Amino acid sequence: MNMNKLLEKQIKKYLDDDSLKLPSMQAFINAINNSYISYEKDQSLSTHAFKISEQEYAAINDQLKQEISFKRQGIKNLKEAINNIEDSKETNATIDVNEDNLVDTFGYLNEQINKRKKIEQELKNSEYLLSAAANRLSHLITNLNTGILLEDENRNIVLTNDLFCDIFSIPALPDEMKGMSCNNSAEQSKHLFVEPAQFIEGINLIVKNKILVTGDRLEMKNGRTLLRDYVPVYIANEYKGHLWKYTDITSEREREKELKRLSLVASANDNGVAFCDACGVISWANEGFTRLTGYGLEEIVGKKAVELYTGPLSDMETVQSMLQAFYEGKGFNIEVILYRKDGSWFWGRLKGQAIQDEHGHTNQYFGMLDDITIEKEKEEKLRVLSLIAEDNINAVIISNAAGEITWVNKSFVKITGYSLEEVIGKKQL
Repeated sequence: MNMNKLLEKQIKKYLDDDSLKLPSMQAFINAINNSYISYEKDQSLSTHAFKISEQEYAAINDQLKQEISFKRQGIKNLKEAINNIEDSKETNATIDVNEDNLVDTFGYLNEQINKRKKIEQELKNSEYLLSAAANRLSHLITNLNTGILLEDENRNIVLTNDLFCDIFSIPALPDEMKGMSCNNSAEQSKHLFVEPAQFIEGINLIVKNKILVTGDRLEMKNGRTLLRDYVPVYIANEYKGHLWKYTDITSEREREKELKRLSLVASANDNGVAFCDACGVISWANEGFTRLTGYGLEEIVGKKAVELYTGPLSDMETVQSMLQAFYEGKGFNIEVILYRKDGSWFWGRLKGQAIQDEHGHTNQYFGMLDDITIEKEKEEKLRVLSLIAEDNINAVIISNAAGEITWVNKSFVKITGYSLEEVIGKKQL
């Protein structure tokens, strides 16, 4: 029997051999021995378990401490990053750097996230509006009545239109030309111009200087005359390309020549002659016109004739009929009282004729002015005389210097039986 050592010492000390031989005693000693053994086992297990738990606790505790340290360092780094973002600088806002105060950090971070979302949405809206504006601008440019070529900083084509292709005889659609290089385009197009070398030198100099150029006149071999404009494009003071604009002024040049011819004719004319634009603004007048009105040429150029020469005695109904014909692009022939610079008035006969372009649009008016005051005075005297003679019981005949009848009174008609219409232009017997 495996006896507990402590129990064995106590039995030898307190019990004799006879007692040990008793069955009851042996059963009792076995029960006590089993209790001792169980206790020692429990104690051994408990000690072992405690030792293991203490080690595991230490290990877990070290791990937790390490995780807490990492967490605190992470929170600290997060807060420092948030404090350094642009928005917090703009608003002078700072976050509590306490590593354990994570609630405020997340609240502020959420606020910044919402701000970022709002800014991103505004950027998307701005990009949409910018894209829409760019599309409208592109549509406008491609439909302009001028040849357009937009190049980037590397002289690659960004945008062009049909008229540009037509002017330079390019057998391609504008969309097909996007991205193409223009570095050698001048060489390819120089044969179209009267002065090829000057055309190339001009482009090279303009591109080199990168400054605004307007009204550069070019003559083409096919008879066309172009005005070339160059507009450099800078964004934030950084060169990003340039815009070429070619305007065909061939028709305008022909009209200028025609107007010069008319002006030469008008200058030698004793009557008043003036030119005005489609809005009625005077652009030129001859000496006869300035002599009739009393105004110098420099005083009337840029002014509207209807504002300068009408006054209290002018028949505004007649003037309005003239204006209506004027703005409808029609000719007119009116007789109306007009005023000189000194305030005196005269009867004027004003004839106007529209000058139209090849599309039938009126761009100028040609007007002639005659002083018919003496003629009107004669008409008035004749009218007064007619009133007097009309009621005369005798036959009254008025004839011109050639003896031709110009008027008869009622008594003549009654006596002779001839009407006024039948005898006008007939010679007296």
